[in-house]
Amino acid sequence: MNKLNESQQWIEAQQKQVKLRSQRSQQFKVNLIYFARWITSGWSGWLFYLTSFSIFVFLGFGFGVNYPSVIACSSIKSYCYLLRLDKTTLVIPPKPQQQTRQKN
Repeated sequence: MNKLNESQQWIEAQQKQVKLRSQRSQQFKVNLIYFARWITSGWSGWLFYLTSFSIFVFLGFGFGVNYPSVIACSSIKSYCYLLRLDKTTLVIPPKPQQQTRQKN
């Protein structure tokens, strides 16, 4: 009789857990929909998109400057050089000044 009572309590506890999980899942979906509507409306939507755009542009520029090692920067004072992580061989040497010959 005691085992039957314990198994019945176990079954009830499992049913309560399933019900609570279902309620939490439903509440999460409702909150997610509310958040998505809030993000995409009004100033919050514009700020979200502009912030995301600027982050991705900055990251893209940073990776674009640092990833290819073939691209060299024009001078030490350029943004290309300042944003590089490895600054050893990235500056193009200045052009030698060509002397013009005068025709006689």
